Amino acid sequence: MPEPVALVPAAVEPQVIDGGVSGPPAVIDVPEKSSTVAIFSGSRRGGGWVPARQNRIFSIFGGTEIDLRDVRLPPGEIEINVLGMFSGVELVVPPGTRVRLECSAVFGSTEQQESTVAPDPDSTVIRVTGFVMFGSVEIVERYPGESGWAARRRRKADRKRLRAEAKAKALPPKR
Repeated sequence: MPEPVALVPAAVEPQVIDGGVSGPPAVIDVPEKSSTVAIFSGSRRGGGWVPARQNRIFSIFGGTEIDLRDVRLPPGEIEINVLGMFSGVELVVPPGTRVRLECSAVFGSTEQQESTVAPDPDSTVIRVTGFVMFGSVEIVERYPGESGWAARRRRKADRKRLRAEAKAKALPPKR
């Protein structure tokens, strides 16, 4: 009869944080599915959390805000599926996030703000799919801690700077 063998986890490199060793590297435990429901109400999800691979948002006569600025995104792709009627869904992402908006609207709108930072090609892809009727799905970029007003001012200043740079390049040199 063979002797029992103890299963020992493979050696892992410890994480180094601020010059100190903190133990094994953090593993992100990613849930498969998650749901957010807002019927005649509003819902908001923000702070430090881990989004599921498949996230469903169901909003009728309400509003939903999903803030992904402080989340730990798992590698690969996550999907956010929206079903909204007479409601608004706002997805707040940090600049440089790869977002694919594949949502349809009837008597409503889907909008993704122009990115101000080039996305990292190896970063997580967030696919936003679904359908809204008499409502909207909006994807906005903001830095962590940045208010909507501060983000608008920052984007306006960036556009103004880019126009000035383009104008300076287009003008012939002065003699």
